[in-house]
Amino acid sequence: MGLNLSLSEILIFLGLFIAVVDIFTTGYIFPFAIALFFTGVISIFIQSTTLLTVIFTFQLILYYYLFFKFIKKQKTEIDEEKIGFVKRKENNYYIVDFPTGFKGEIQWKAISKEDLGIGDKVKVKSIDGNILIVEKV
Repeated sequence: MGLNLSLSEILIFLGLFIAVVDIFTTGYIFPFAIALFFTGVISIFIQSTTLLTVIFTFQLILYYYLFFKFIKKQKTEIDEEKIGFVKRKENNYYIVDFPTGFKGEIQWKAISKEDLGIGDKVKVKSIDGNILIVEKV
C-alpha cells in the first residue's frame, strides 16, 4: 500500500516542487529545478542512471551558465532615461520614487555625492547591489 513512484515521477515532481519554492526564495536554484525536471522527462526514455547523471550534470552546467549570463546582462543594463523624485531621507539614504518604475520597482534607496532636497529630480548613474547611485538632473 506504499507509494510506488518511478525515478521519472520523482525527478519531475522534485523539479516542479523546487521551481515553486524558488519563486518565494532567492532565485538561484531555478536552473537546478529545470535540470531535475528535464532529466525526469528524459528518464522516461533512458533507463541508464549513469547516462542520466551525465545528462543532468551537462544540463545543470548549461542552465547555470545561461542563468548567470542573463542575470549579469540584466544587472549591467541601466535605464538612464528614467527620472526619479526624492521622496524623503531615511538614515543615510534618499528614498527615490520612479513614477513609471525602475527595474520593476517604484521606490528605491539611493545615495548621491551631492545634497538632495525633497522633490528633487534625479537620474541613475549606477547601481551598487540594491542601492542606486543618483545625480541631480
